[in-house]
Amino acid sequence: LCGRLGISERDTVAVGDGRNDLPMLEWAGWGVAVSTAAPEVLAAADRVIGPPGSAGIATLVDELLSSR
Repeated sequence: LCGRLGISERDTVAVGDGRNDLPMLEWAGWGVAVSTAAPEVLAAADRVIGPPGSAGIATLVDELLSSR
């Protein structure tokens, strides 16, 4: 999708919590893990947000939009 839209990986944000998300978090310009993620995922992340139900993603989106 990024290739089709001309967006570089450094301009992307990925959010994940599972070991299967590691390649995505490592590829993205900014990898974000959910606090309940596996230790490997937390270690690979550039930032950690709150657990599900804590509005972590909503807060992240608000921060990203306000920094534009």
